[in-house]
Amino acid sequence: MNKNLRRAVSAIALSSLAATMASCRQQPQLAGNNTLGQPTVFGARNATANPEMQKVDEAARAGLAAVPGEFNVVMRPGVGAQSLSALGANFTSKSIAPNIVTVKANGGVSAQSDQATMQQLKSNPNVLAVEPNFIVTLDDPQINAPTPDSARLPSSPNDALFDKQWHHKTIGSVPAWAKQKGSKNILVAIVDTGMDCGHPDIAANVDTSKTFSAYNDDGCTDKQGHGTHVGGTVAAVTDNQVGVAGVAPDVTLMSAKVLSDSGSGSYASVAAGIVAAADAGANVISMSLGGPSNSAVITEAIKHAISKGALCVAAMGNDGNSSVSFPAGIQGVFSVGATDINNKIARFSQFGPHIGISAPGVNIMATFPRNASGMPGTNYGAISGTSMATPIVSGVAALVMSQNPGINAEQVKSVLKASAVDQGTPGFDNYFGAGIVNAEAALNASPAGVAAQRVRR
Repeated sequence: MNKNLRRAVSAIALSSLAATMASCRQQPQLAGNNTLGQPTVFGARNATANPEMQKVDEAARAGLAAVPGEFNVVMRPGVGAQSLSALGANFTSKSIAPNIVTVKANGGVSAQSDQATMQQLKSNPNVLAVEPNFIVTLDDPQINAPTPDSARLPSSPNDALFDKQWHHKTIGSVPAWAKQKGSKNILVAIVDTGMDCGHPDIAANVDTSKTFSAYNDDGCTDKQGHGTHVGGTVAAVTDNQVGVAGVAPDVTLMSAKVLSDSGSGSYASVAAGIVAAADAGANVISMSLGGPSNSAVITEAIKHAISKGALCVAAMGNDGNSSVSFPAGIQGVFSVGATDINNKIARFSQFGPHIGISAPGVNIMATFPRNASGMPGTNYGAISGTSMATPIVSGVAALVMSQNPGINAEQVKSVLKASAVDQGTPGFDNYFGAGIVNAEAALNASPAGVAAQRVRR
């Protein structure tokens, strides 16, 4: 299969000095008039005027691996950015977390000066790790086959496009909703391209007071579109006669914008989004991004989030092989693979012993921004990838948290694994993990019973 059709977003690759957001495949259907649209070809990415965005975008367009003159530093515990003062007035330090700092050169930069700064930072006894501020970018949208209709159950919601959301039947959403649709006290952070917070299918569920942007702009805009789709997959309002239904339609969403309007970002912005989400009290942090090489700064951000009690959910990646994608490969992260309508592993989904669970990820119908974006249409549409499977798991996790106040992240993972529908080799396997997530079974499972079962094994 053609490589460009196999993945719409390339992987983060430190080893090859490239960095990108985890992929999704997209289809141009069900735009603003709720009818099937025709394939749309998108040209240049949206331009941006924000200085921070512009700097990253220019580096991305130039094909650079990292933002020139910028470095991410992990400090020793209890040591702040002030210990980097030896760099002098030509550098500015910005703390992302207590022990994560981004250092930026104020003047001209070059490959030689960047290398010298890296060596100076590494020689600082208070520095545990230092790396360039690598770039994250999105590729252009790709086209899929039409989404198949799924028969409605008698108690299905009245959302106009619910028939197109085949994944709800697979994960047992309708019977699950009879028991729990989610609590407003549960906050799910979408670490992504921003979100169209005013979209009529998600506006009621977005807490705009907790919106974050790494670019000093409005995190409630999404000119790329990926984040709006992820957010709607988690918590689009249901039974409103329009659009789609989210997996957890009554929980609260937080937009953490870490990529620019053109789909470019950096490791610093991703780490900042994770930390901001955790500090805002996010119960679930949904990350449809990743790649094959680890990062000390992203790892520290994940550790910070876990220490705050957040469940970190991340996409396995879309290279269709056994390579490890990060943050999915970071210890403590709940990693998600993608399946198709036949409950087979999606041919693009990465696999391996670190996989936690699987979820539908092919032709997932959800929200698009109302504005023109990198998506092939407006308002609603379907895209594919482990990027889409991830928010489905995040949504089911949010339902379990709503059903069981006080449950911790590790208990949620245990419930979701124990209640998953087994696929492939009996028991855990490297392709499906614990199996395909199931909302109905997860809500019927007792956290105490799951713990006892785990001890007996």
